[in-house]
Amino acid sequence: EIINPNHFSALGSTGGPISMLSSSTLASCDFYTGAFPAEIGNASAGVMDLKLRSGNSEKREHSFMIGVLGIEAATEGYFTKKSAASYIVNYRYSTLGLMSKFIKSAQGTLPDYQDLSFKVNVPTKKAGTFSVWGIMGKSQSKHSVTQDTSKWETLFDRSEFKSVGLKGAYGISHKIILSKKSYLQSTVSYSGEARNEKQYNWYYDSVFSKIPAADISIKNHYVRVSELYNLKLTDRSTLRTGLIISSIGFDYKFRDTNTDSNITYTRYAGK
Repeated sequence: EIINPNHFSALGSTGGPISMLSSSTLASCDFYTGAFPAEIGNASAGVMDLKLRSGNSEKREHSFMIGVLGIEAATEGYFTKKSAASYIVNYRYSTLGLMSKFIKSAQGTLPDYQDLSFKVNVPTKKAGTFSVWGIMGKSQSKHSVTQDTSKWETLFDRSEFKSVGLKGAYGISHKIILSKKSYLQSTVSYSGEARNEKQYNWYYDSVFSKIPAADISIKNHYVRVSELYNLKLTDRSTLRTGLIISSIGFDYKFRDTNTDSNITYTRYAGK
């Protein structure tokens, strides 16, 4: 289990307007709607099973792409020709976010995000195959207020805010073939996300002033260890057993200010 791999996703959601995943690094994507295998864990409604592919272990390759969603660069290949170990790295930056840095009228209104995914695959002769993988992303949005009050038509026009979100998932996986009919697979992973949002309302009464309106801080983190033993009994039957250990933590804070009374209220605070 990992964090929601989407930019600008809401708390508790499983989707988002822009995916952090790149098609150039995905090996497979399977969707389950029921009758999950035991190793899925605590899923109750649906499962999107994602696998990152291994890099080319025979030659080094590079790619560069420009699209509506992002400017993307990727590289993959081998470390040395004497080893079958490989790597793949993909980085993307928002095309619209880059445009907003040069177009003043669009600053703060276009989505600004970036993400990075990678996988290092190291097969060995006797100790099995080790993989180190990760995906991380940053997204931010903001709105600035003009000090020309003649352009203030709605409350949004005098509302200044900035929201920054960070999230990532990282892990080490190991798979070893024990016999012709069995294997053992182990994974240790860490994933987390943090979002901070500050909002101010601007006022003009002979001088400009801004009053804090909201201060939101949300942090989640997950540490998981899983062991899976697979034994193929016959052509039609397979036995699987294993163990999943999870540690989950959070830290939520939400304060807002009544602009009439200038009193700050704590909506929630818990960890």
